[in-house]
Amino acid sequence: MKKEIGIITDTFLGHEDHGIFTFVLHINFGSSGQGFGTYCLSHRSHDDDIVHYHPIIGEAIAKICAAVGARSWEELKNKVVCVTRDRESGMIVSVEAPPFVPHGPTYNIKEHLGQKIDY
Repeated sequence: MKKEIGIITDTFLGHEDHGIFTFVLHINFGSSGQGFGTYCLSHRSHDDDIVHYHPIIGEAIAKICAAVGARSWEELKNKVVCVTRDRESGMIVSVEAPPFVPHGPTYNIKEHLGQKIDY
C-alpha cells in the first residue's frame, strides 16, 4: 500500500445518467487526480422494476465524513486527505484526514463496500 496526500476538489452523491446511485470524491494530487468511490449502490429489479438501494449507503456516507473530519457531505470539498492506494492497481482503497486534523477511523472502501451485499 502507498500513502499520498491530496485535496478533494469535487464531490458527487446521487444518480448517474444511466440510473445507478453512487458517490465519487474527486481528489487532486498536484500532478494528477483520481476519483474515489463509484460503487454501484442501487440496482433495478427486472421482476418488478423497483429500484433497490444498498443497505449501508448511509453508513458509508457517515464513515467517509468522519474519516475526513467533515460534518456533512457538502463539507468534504476542499478538504486535505491522506489516501492509501493499492500498489498493484493504483486504486484508492482508503481515505482519512491527515494526522494533524481531528477525525474518525480511516474509511476503507473495499472492506466496507467491496463485499457482496444482498439487497
